[in-house]
Parts: sequence; structure tokens; C-alpha cells
Amino acid sequence: MLMNRRSILAVLTAVLMLELSACGGTAAQPVSSSVSEAVSVQASEEEQEAPAPQEETETAEPEASAGETAAEPSAAETEPAVEEVSDDDTILGESVMAPGEAQTLSVETGELAPLYESLSDASLATTGNIGKNIYYAAAIVDGTGLIQGSNPDLAESGEITETGATDVVIRNRNSGTNGLLISGTPYAISGADIVLDSIDNGLSTSDFIGKGTALMATGGEANVTVEDSNIDVTGVGRLAAFVDGGATMTVKNSSLTSRGGTLYENYRNTAGMNVMVSPPWVLGIMGNSRCTNLMGTNSTMNLIGSHAASGAWAGLSTDAGTNVHLNVFDSDVTLLNADESQIPFQAQGGQLQNLDNPFTTRYGSGYGAYTIGAAVETFRGTDIRVGTMANIFTGGTATYGALKAGQTYTLESGSGETDLEYTAEADRITVIDSDTQGFMIHQNANTLNVLEGTEVNSAFTGVLMKTGASGASMDAVFDDAHFNAGNGVLVQLMDNDDSLLGGMDATGGFYETYTETPGFPAAPEAADGTLASETADMGPGSVPSTGAETGNFTFRNMELEGNLYNAGGWYGGLKGIPMNISLEDAALDGAIATTSAIHVTYDGAVAYKDRNGVAFDDEEEAAKFAEQYQAAEFSVSQYWTIGQVANKIAYSGSNPINVYLSGNSVWNVESTSMINSLTISDSAKVVVPKDVTLTINGTEYTDCVLEQTEVYGEVALPGEADESSGGFGGPGGPGGPGGPPPDGGMGGPPPEMGGEEPSETEPVVTLLWSLADPDLAELHDNGDGTASVTATAAGTIRVYVDVVMDGVSAGRFTKIITVE
Repeated sequence: MLMNRRSILAVLTAVLMLELSACGGTAAQPVSSSVSEAVSVQASEEEQEAPAPQEETETAEPEASAGETAAEPSAAETEPAVEEVSDDDTILGESVMAPGEAQTLSVETGELAPLYESLSDASLATTGNIGKNIYYAAAIVDGTGLIQGSNPDLAESGEITETGATDVVIRNRNSGTNGLLISGTPYAISGADIVLDSIDNGLSTSDFIGKGTALMATGGEANVTVEDSNIDVTGVGRLAAFVDGGATMTVKNSSLTSRGGTLYENYRNTAGMNVMVSPPWVLGIMGNSRCTNLMGTNSTMNLIGSHAASGAWAGLSTDAGTNVHLNVFDSDVTLLNADESQIPFQAQGGQLQNLDNPFTTRYGSGYGAYTIGAAVETFRGTDIRVGTMANIFTGGTATYGALKAGQTYTLESGSGETDLEYTAEADRITVIDSDTQGFMIHQNANTLNVLEGTEVNSAFTGVLMKTGASGASMDAVFDDAHFNAGNGVLVQLMDNDDSLLGGMDATGGFYETYTETPGFPAAPEAADGTLASETADMGPGSVPSTGAETGNFTFRNMELEGNLYNAGGWYGGLKGIPMNISLEDAALDGAIATTSAIHVTYDGAVAYKDRNGVAFDDEEEAAKFAEQYQAAEFSVSQYWTIGQVANKIAYSGSNPINVYLSGNSVWNVESTSMINSLTISDSAKVVVPKDVTLTINGTEYTDCVLEQTEVYGEVALPGEADESSGGFGGPGGPGGPGGPPPDGGMGGPPPEMGGEEPSETEPVVTLLWSLADPDLAELHDNGDGTASVTATAAGTIRVYVDVVMDGVSAGRFTKIITVE
């Protein structure tokens, strides 16, 4: 349940005050909440000589696996993973006991409210996730010029002032801690070296509000520059950088890395923003690490001459915002952890075990960027290396282009007040390399521009567009680009399998199994699973009434090899949409066809790739392929099967294709094709060899050349649509709700997942107890907010208590017991 800030602070003051009730201990005083003078810290000689935490690599085993830790719980079998003991723990109190003695620990009152101070109302208003509004950082700088709630001990060396931070070194392994948090004020960071290396399992972090983030900027007056810095974070849901509330962050000549970790055992895949620390599996991706996140209204992130890397899930994400601007120039974005078996994805016994995506052979599962909420994203001279797709579209514009030496470019900001000028030092094109798809579209209105020599190299489908359930529209222009689809399918429209899964169940988790009728569909299927009509085997007649969305794809000044298919309007009562293809001074060698589609296994995807993505036109051959390779049922553990389909020539009655050729364009029809209309102008032509059939509006053409003599078939005019179709549904967001539908709502999941008004209802507070020293004591969670601990040997016992509010972590605290 969502709450406003005043309500939550009242609850925290009255309820979340922890102390010992039966052991005579007293709570430790909280850290100071404000420091007016500048903070300058210098490490001691001993600290300077101490080795830095060892960094993980794609194939290296982590020093301490969160999965292994969670598999060795205390007697209480609580959720949190036991972390390495640190002198920076927040201590609630200390007591003494003898071996064999027992004590009861409880939650009553204390003095911890200052740890729950809000960084910025702007950052909270975006998601309403006030329960995780707890920041513990080296410095929190706000618009008053003060350093508030700072903990200088987290910084080993360097200088932190009200206006900037220079050569700051931060090494911290505590759960959910932040680095530098800037709210509502300009700030300059240079030469920073921040390593937050923890085994966070997702209970103490949130990349929707920046909990556990190394660098955070929020509030419209926050214009933060980061130069010549290295930022490296480890743990579930931890970000290298977070921008929210209209802030601007510009990162130059720096490295940002987020490595991920191991999810806690009880985590279920969900789109609920209050608990989500992994993307919805219905996006066809997995992971628990986003390098950066951009949220709020008019927020801006600029990445110039820099490197961004993430363990898996997302490189540069946007979420739950409006009119955010992402500018990536002369940089590279890479997803790590291609071999998911190297790091346990979830603690033993959890929902997701032994994941190893067969598609992600070079890079980690996930996307390079996300486009949502009318986002404007520009990539120039950037290498994007991903396991699944370069971009997921749920509402906005993304442009991919080149840099030309000496040319000056404007990096536009969301507010228009922090635009930057950048002059390129060298020529550089944008190159996209993906182990799976190039781009995916599944919600709202979108624009894609691939220009100026940009290379798109996908091992499988180039553009995957999911239709019929969430108002998905696309206007895509490829101009003087290189577009290579490894499986021979340049563009694939299909029924939205996100929606067909059924969304989330009553517990807030996604349904775990996708099913479809065995075999290629013989006729469109109504929402109740019955056959809606018998049009599948008919050639396209007059253009049908379809959804209000369209898929428009224009190719200019380039050569293409591959196929373009529209397989919408078959499953679950979903209507297809018109697909409009324009060739302008372009050449295409391949097929264009209305089709039906089935999901296929990985082996099926490879087999379909081996036939160059050619749609089946023989019923017997298609049936044999489906029998061998169809994934008629698959689970969340095979999440990569989402969006993987094979095609058969067919017409659903609502998946028309209209083709337009102009200039000197040539379409060489290389395999069976079926479209609704063909319009040829100028010197363009269509070449159909004698062993190939092109069907246009029911009329077959073979062994001929079609030129500018007539309009072939009936032209479908975009906008002539059935208003009753379409609608918003299915999951959305890079993990959260989808982009806003026309009425301003959140779309995607039900309102309780993030779109309702704040409530004054008090939260449900749960305490999770765990031991750092299972060899010294036994722990039992009494289930009533208390725990019983019995000492078994002499030594120092640390008992952790994780406070969870409405299912959202509110932080971890420690009780020290000396046994003597």
C-alpha cells in the first residue's frame, strides 16, 4: 500500500524504533543528520594499505555467494542473506550473556527515525515507494548548501564540500548503502573512485528510488557533472547512477559498472515496483542489475566518452517518467554475465534456478536502453553490446546516428534549460551487436530512427513488434544504415505474448507458464480459445477492420536481405494491425508476407534460422516442424522463449500488409509472399521469379516484373480502424508499469502496482531475524516480531534484523551480544 511522506514519518517515529526488551541493552545513537561545514576525510595509513575488494568478472566466482549464504540460514530460516560483518553496521545495542543462556529480542521503541530522512519529495512522488526511503551515504547534499545525514567514515579519502567532491575514494560492503546523493543543487564530481561491493540480495535495495546507488541526483535544480571517475557496484538492484525529479547528470570520461548478485529465496518475478528487483520474464529477459536509471519528469542523463556496463537486465534504463532525455555520445554500453550459470541467479529453493540462456553467447540477457513515457533518446558514435535487444519501446523516440569530427551537436535536456554543446573529436558510427533481437516494441506510440551508417547486427530477428493488446505503434525509419538479421527475419509482428500469458496473479507475481494450442493456428482464436472465424486459409480480400495501431517501416538508401512478416490477429481474441512497408531508393531481397506464428524452442529457433527465416507455405512441412520444435508450453525458467517464433503463410483477417516502392527501389521476391496492396512509383519495380509466387489481394503473380502501371490490391489507409480494438494491458516498464495510456493512467499492471493515489493506511511492518554467527548461537523467529537467541559458545554474536514495510525493505540493523 502506498503512503504519503508525512504518514510514513509518523509511523517510523512511533513504530520503527528498535531496542532490546529483555537483555538490558540500550540503542546506539543515530548518525548526525546535518553537518554545516565541508567534510574532508583522509584514510589512515593502515586503511590506505588495505587491499580494495576484489572485483568480479563475467566468469569469476564471487568471493561470497549470496545464494550460498542464503542456503545456510539460521534456525529461524529467515530471508536475508548473512553479510560480512562490518564495523559500519548500524548497532541497535549491546548486551552480555553466558553460554547456554537465552534472550528474547523484540521491536518496541528507539531512536532511529533520522536514518529514514527523505532525500527529496520529487524522487518519492514518482513511484510512491516511500517505504524504501532510507539513505545512508558518504554525503547527502541538498539545496540549502548543507551536507545532511552524511557519514564521512564511508569515504576513505578525498574532499567533499557543499559544491563538489574531488578525488573521493569510497569502499563499502554494507547492504543498501549509497555513495553521493545530490538533491536540488548544482554539484561537480571529479576523480571519484567508488566501489560498493556487497552481497545485497534485493531486500535492502531499490533501483526505483536509488536505494543502494553510488551516484544519485534528484530535483530540478540538481545539475550534476561527473568526470574522470570510476563507479563500480555489486549486489541485486544496485545502480551505478540514478537521476530523478527533473535533475540532470552528465557523465564524462568515466566508467560505470553494476554487476548484480543473487536474489533472495522468496522473490517472485513481478512488475510490482515496490518489490521488483528483476525484470518481468514476459519481456524475454532476465537479470537483477541496471547500470543506470532515469525517472521523473524532464530528467536528463548525458553519457559522453564513457563506458556503461551491467551484469544483466539493463544498461541504460528509463522508467516511470515523462519526457526524460537520454543522450549517449562517443560511448559504449555492454551487458555482462553472458553465462548465467557462473553466478547463482537466486538463492537455493527460489523460483528461478540454474538459468543459462542459450541465446546469450557473448553478452548478458537484457537491453541496452528502454524507451518509455515519451522519452527522447539519442545515441551517436556508440557501441551497444547486448544479449537480447538494443532497446525496448513502450512509448517514446530513439535515434541512432554517427559523429563527424569537428561537428558540434546539441545534447537536449528534458527541461530545455541544461542543453549541452558537444564537438566530436573523431568520426564514429553507432554499432549494435545483439545475441538475439535488435529492437522490441510492445506498448504505446513509438518512433525509431536508424541513420548515418549505423550498423544493427542481431543474431536472430531484427525488429520484434508485439501487437493487439497495448496500443503498440511504431514509425521506424532506416536511412543509409546496415541492417542484418541473423535468422533472416528483418521485421516480425506477432500477437502480444506478454498479454496472452495473463499478467500477474492474485499474489502479485507473474503467471509462471505460457501455453498455446499445438500446431500453427488454422483460424483466429477468440478470447475464450474457440475459433473466431475461418479466414486463415483465404487470400487477403478487402482490407479488414483492425486495431488503431500501425507498424510503419521505411527503408531509404540501403540494401536489405531478409523477410518481413505480420503474424498478428491469431491468439486470444487479439486483433492484428496494419503493417506498412516503404522502400525509398532501397533494395530488398526477401519475402514480405502475412503469416501465422508459433513459439519455438531454442533448437526450433536455430532450425528456423538455418532455413533463413523463410515462412512455411506447405501445410505438411509446417505441421512436421511444429510437432518437433513448437514450444506450446514453457515456464519462466525458459524466459528466453518469449518472442521466439516461426512463420507460416496465412491470413488472420486483421493482419494486412501494404507495400510502397519509390525512386529506384527494387524488391526481389525470393520466397512465397502475400500482401494486401502494392503501390509502385518512379522507376521502382518488383521482380518475381518463375518459381516464386507473390499474392496481392488474392491475385497471384509469378515470373514477372511489376512496375508503375497500377495500384495492386486495395490500399489500407492508416487510421481507418475499429475503435473497439486495442486497449492497454499486459505488463510494462523495464520492470514496472508501462508507459502512460491516453487517459494518463499508468497502463500495464493493475493500479495497485504503482498508479493509485497515496493512502493514509499505516503499513504492515515485518521483522526478519538472522544470525551472522551460526556457530555461536541458535536463533528462532517467534513470528510475532520477536526472536529468541540461545548462546552455544563464547564469542561475539551479531543478530541482524531486517525491517520490511508492506513487503519493502526498510533497512538492516544489528544487535551485538558478547558471550563470555
